[in-house]
Amino acid sequence: MAAHTYKDLLAHVGHKIECVVYGDNDNVAVECVTCGVVLKDFDKPAPVIIDLCPICKSQLIDTPKGGIKCSSSRCGYWFCY
Repeated sequence: MAAHTYKDLLAHVGHKIECVVYGDNDNVAVECVTCGVVLKDFDKPAPVIIDLCPICKSQLIDTPKGGIKCSSSRCGYWFCY
């Protein structure tokens, strides 16, 4: 039973509470160890993937020093992240 209200969470006052990670950092949860209940959890947001150049619509490629660039030698689009 997850804690959705004040009353739900109040039931766990004085219990042992931990924050844990599941999978390959795919999910993080606040758990009541005493009850064995996940009180609240969040999934890792999916990355935003940009496949095509916003200027010429050619394929974007990773650069060795970080960032992405357009695969077209004529375009010149480059973005640092």
